[in-house]
Amino acid sequence: MDKRKRVLISALIIMLFLLPLAVTGPYQLHVLIMMGIAVMLSSSLRLIFNSGQLSLGHGGMMTFGAYTTALLITKLGLSTWLALAAGAAAGALLALLVGYPFMRLKGIYFSLVTVFLAEVVRLVAEQWRSLTSGSMGISNIPPPDAIAITRF
Repeated sequence: MDKRKRVLISALIIMLFLLPLAVTGPYQLHVLIMMGIAVMLSSSLRLIFNSGQLSLGHGGMMTFGAYTTALLITKLGLSTWLALAAGAAAGALLALLVGYPFMRLKGIYFSLVTVFLAEVVRLVAEQWRSLTSGSMGISNIPPPDAIAITRF
């Protein structure tokens, strides 16, 4: 990659990080956050799709990581930033645990077991009411702040 292309990519990344500062209201910020989540999900799907497989279970791994993050913040009082890292690690650990046996399957069988994984995660989150509040979800998650990392 030549120097000009690196500078252009670096400038684009900096502009993306500064974009939330230009947002005027909470709705626009919410749309930007949802777009970022969709981009991350589609990027991870593209990686597995390039290997010739169709994964339908990424939502389950995302759900597992999101619930881990929310539970660490609300139940244990962990810092938002540390809980985000732990939630990402939990989702990656789940993907690692099921990924090796699942990758031995090919075609429609791989797609079926990934749908099964996503459905199992959804049902556990919905039925374990004492931990996740069922279909109501986890509420009263505090917003992240700049000094939250020192709370741990």
